[in-house]
Amino acid sequence: MKKDLLTGGLFHFKNIMYFHTHSITRVMGKIFWSVAFLLLLSLNGFGQKTDSLKVRELIGQSFAVLYADPAQANAIAKEALQKAIDIDECLLIAESMNLLGIVYDVTAKYDSALAKYEEIVVLSDKCDLEVMKAQIYNNIGLIYWNTGELDKAIGYYTKALSIFEKHEKLKGISSTLSNIGLLYTEKDELVKAQEYHERALVLREQTKDWYGVSVSYVNLANIYMAHKSFDSARTYLYAASRIKDTLNDLRGLTIIYNNLGIICQNNNKNDSAEYYLRKSISIRRGLGEKRLEAADHFTLGYFFMDAKAYDKAYAQLDTAMTLAQETGAKSLIGRIYERYGRLDTLTGNYKSATNNMIKYYEIERELSGIEKEKAFDEIQTRYQTEKKERQLAESKVELATQELKVRQRTVWAAILLAVLALLIVSGIYVYRQQRLKQKQLAEESRLKEQLARAELNSRIQEERVRISRDLHDHIGSQLTVISSAVDNIAFTEKDEQKKQALYSIADSGRETMVQLRDTIWAMNQKVIDLDTLVAKTREFTSRLNLNGNVEVRRNANDDADMSPALAINIYRIVQEATNNAVKYAGFTKLEIAFEKQNNKLSVKVEDDGRGFVLNDLSEKGYGLINMKERVREFNGNLELNSTPGKGTTVKVEVPLNRSNYV
Repeated sequence: MKKDLLTGGLFHFKNIMYFHTHSITRVMGKIFWSVAFLLLLSLNGFGQKTDSLKVRELIGQSFAVLYADPAQANAIAKEALQKAIDIDECLLIAESMNLLGIVYDVTAKYDSALAKYEEIVVLSDKCDLEVMKAQIYNNIGLIYWNTGELDKAIGYYTKALSIFEKHEKLKGISSTLSNIGLLYTEKDELVKAQEYHERALVLREQTKDWYGVSVSYVNLANIYMAHKSFDSARTYLYAASRIKDTLNDLRGLTIIYNNLGIICQNNNKNDSAEYYLRKSISIRRGLGEKRLEAADHFTLGYFFMDAKAYDKAYAQLDTAMTLAQETGAKSLIGRIYERYGRLDTLTGNYKSATNNMIKYYEIERELSGIEKEKAFDEIQTRYQTEKKERQLAESKVELATQELKVRQRTVWAAILLAVLALLIVSGIYVYRQQRLKQKQLAEESRLKEQLARAELNSRIQEERVRISRDLHDHIGSQLTVISSAVDNIAFTEKDEQKKQALYSIADSGRETMVQLRDTIWAMNQKVIDLDTLVAKTREFTSRLNLNGNVEVRRNANDDADMSPALAINIYRIVQEATNNAVKYAGFTKLEIAFEKQNNKLSVKVEDDGRGFVLNDLSEKGYGLINMKERVREFNGNLELNSTPGKGTTVKVEVPLNRSNYV
């Protein structure tokens, strides 16, 4: 390693000098070189410690955005790897390379991930990082599992387990046991799978690894779901959700909600299945994980298709396609085309079904060819890089040999200058120590400030989630109970007029619940982008059952970020204008258009209905006062234009300044 070569060279030079000098000059020389050597080690050690912290910080940042933005995670991981190479710290190099492999794995580039993991295995042997090698074996096993090579996968898991047991790494042992259990689940050997999951659970409870305990609960729930023992599965999932709530593991909660949705669907409780899956979608959106949110919409589309709610299934697949295309999730895009084809077949649209299945097979062929080509290119690039590094190392060795010969000829002159050099070095040492101390204090202050800011943001988000959860769990549940109670009363009421009035009250309660969920959705976001607002609007219009008479368009070329307050107010204005059109306009076509130009967001709701005379409209009518108040709060404008027989247009325009999107 770089540091070892450097210090070795210093000792060798010191031995030559010691052999050729007399006693007085020997003492002076030893003082000089000892101080210089200690100074070098001190400066190098301090700098390396600071750089190590930076690498750790970059690795943490990459993990934080791994699922939300794999491309950004990849860029940060590469930066961490370069810094780790610069300071020549084996463990950090291996961890950074491991992170790159995980990015490849998450984006389904399995050949690239395997190539990266093999590099880490070689590095682990070189640097005696056996536990790291066990972790990599675990990762390789996961890839072979994903590619369907289950025998290879279990072989690597067994290697990892052997190393973890040798070093008594209980967390690694439990993790590997859990993976082997998942593998047996995949092979439908459920008895063996349950045995491994229970062994992993015992170790995790022993080490108080509560996150791992929650994972084991979910895995055991999957076993019971496979046995159709849904009550037992639900018990484990509820236990896992309590732990993940405590740990604030939002990503883990989405997995639980998905499983609960599947259980509800198997029990023909489609409303509950939809509820759990929408909760998962809401969390994904809050975390900014568009790729995983797309997968949830895809699953919800399958639920609707199974329930023969084909219009809703199309709507969910449309949203999934939009998000998948934004995040470049090629494999998911292909699966969506395949699901479109099945839906088209069920609805009798055979021409569209054929086109969608063609697109699906084209993407499958493309993914297979591209991955092989990328893996070949990467192997060639790695070979050329290693060749250049080897040539560079040989050149450095030759240069170091020449420099040593020169130093041997000039050693006597160096000794005469030793005392003067010692004074100079001492002065420089003190000066550098002061500068480094100041730099360290500044760096520590910056890191503390970043940590404090991150903690504050985390507390704010936790408070938002807590308030929204309280609204949903308390007020939402009470509204549901009230609506159900009023429905029951109406069902037994014999007076038809009273019965209809009671049903109207119950419907109002459910509509209030919908409005409350929209508010909770906004509270759970930090920033809401234009695509999310458009998707939310499409979801709202799909509930109105207008038989395709409504079109929601997005005309902006780039995205627009908004604060949750601005987004929910615009959404409410669109709701108000749309509801008015439904009640009074008698339209055949309604268009809702979102457009961003010159740092302004404009939203237009236009129908071709009967229209009215503007002078006949009081300020209290048409919800105009509420809409104007919502726009005025964000320094925007609202225009209302209508002509009898030609329809009505409501246009909102707000500036996207800092106060409206931060």
